[in-house]
Amino acid sequence: MITWPINPVTNLRTRDVEWVTADHQHLLTVTLIWDSPAIEDHVEQVAYYNVFQKDLDGNRFIGRSFVEAYRVCQLRVQGSCSHVEFVVQTVTRSGLKRPLEESCSIKLNWGSQKFPLSLR
Repeated sequence: MITWPINPVTNLRTRDVEWVTADHQHLLTVTLIWDSPAIEDHVEQVAYYNVFQKDLDGNRFIGRSFVEAYRVCQLRVQGSCSHVEFVVQTVTRSGLKRPLEESCSIKLNWGSQKFPLSLR
């Protein structure tokens, strides 16, 4: 059986970060943007990207993107959290998925003011 390499997501970054606190809830809105390497002959084409939020319970699917960007809207964040981490997984046209542990991730950290202070 021939297996095709799956292109990884690279240069995952954020834009338009917004925090809203209402009714004792913290809501995060952020745009995730990434790069996908050019298609080579030996690499299968990307069909879409799965977007996950990493938390203590594992990886929670939050959406799917057919382009190299995804808008996370009003994601509930616990007041006791000090960070939120997102993972973007490549899925090929034949349905092959890059393993989550090998997929690109970004971590938003913040201080007591509830806004990102650093990205990892």
